[in-house]
Parts: sequence; structure tokens; C-alpha cells
Amino acid sequence: MNSKKITLYFLLAAFLFGSSCKSSRVHRVRKNAITSEGKTIYTTKGDCFVKYDAYDRLSGKRITELKPEEIFSFTHEKLKPYFTDRPFLTCFGALSRKSSDYFLQLKFAVDTKYIKTGYNGLSVNSMLRITLIGGDKVYLKNIYNDLGTRDASGKMVTYKGLYPISKADLKILRKTELDKMGVEWNGGVEEYEVYNIDFLIKQFSCLNEINAN
Repeated sequence: MNSKKITLYFLLAAFLFGSSCKSSRVHRVRKNAITSEGKTIYTTKGDCFVKYDAYDRLSGKRITELKPEEIFSFTHEKLKPYFTDRPFLTCFGALSRKSSDYFLQLKFAVDTKYIKTGYNGLSVNSMLRITLIGGDKVYLKNIYNDLGTRDASGKMVTYKGLYPISKADLKILRKTELDKMGVEWNGGVEEYEVYNIDFLIKQFSCLNEINAN
């Protein structure tokens, strides 16, 4: 299978399978049906749509993925004359949970109609620097290598990254608004201003609401 077409679910499922193979036998757990998938979750922090919610057949662990939301958009100053009605780069993000482990999935859509991108993809172990309101910083490490996928029109390239969130970082990100995101591309580092500042607070709240049901 082409690695560029691997979805977040299958990537997480692969991790689950790898960890389950360390034991002497593979656990096949039959669970009750989950009813959250396809539903909107309402919380006091905001609402989220559940994209995927099911138990992995091999490990029996639950995987939940929320629908991506737009986090920020960006256009270089020199490119603004060419992008008067749309941004050059748009970042979408979604939280997912594998049992008790949390992940941040980012997708960057880059409009290459007028210019070739110099980002050159995202590599495994590349860093994401999240600057919070107040100045504190959280660093996440990418575990998904992606050199980019061009759409059928040939005008849009997308890049995906997958960033595990530690329990220590989870305590910070779930209660503090975002300010900026610095992305380590293969072609260099670029920092972006976030306007969907409560994105993580809202999505963490939604995942907790799902877990309570």
C-alpha cells in the first residue's frame, strides 16, 4: 500500500498490532457496538464531529478520531498579489485517541497553482513547536513521514503529520489557548499564527465526553 494513502486509523491500528504481538498471544476482544461515530458531541467548550470510533479487532483497544477543523491559514507577503481570494497554505487538525494515548493529526493544504512549494514534506522525528497564550511552549515529535500528495488537478499539495501527546503535555494543552505553531519542514522551519486558539481545548473536551459514555 502506498504510504501516502495510509489513513490515521490504519496507522494507529498498526501501532496497536505491533504492541499486541509482543505478548505470547494476540487478544481478540469482542466489544459492544460504539454509537459515537458519525455523531456531533456537545460540550461546554464547543462541539465536535466524530469521524471514527471503533475497537481494533486485534488488540481490542478503542480508537476514536474527531473530524478535522481549520486551525490557521497563511500566505507569504510576496505571494499575496497572487492569492487575493484564498490562502497559500491552510492547516487542518484533529485529535485522536488510542485507548489512553492521544495524538494530534495535522494536514497542510498548499496551493501550488502559481508557485512550487519549497516545504519538501515532513519527516519522522521532525518537531512541532506550539506556543501558548502567555508564552509557554510545547514540543511534539512527528511519527509520520510524508513527502506530499498532489490532487487530481495538480494545483494542490497536501502534507500530513502525526504527533503523539504525552501525559505531561496533555495537562497543559487541554486548558490553554494556542498562539502560534512552528512547523519543522524538510525545507526549513516556519511559524504560523493560530486563529482557532481554543481548537485543542474543545477537541480534548469532546474526547473526554465520548470516554464518559
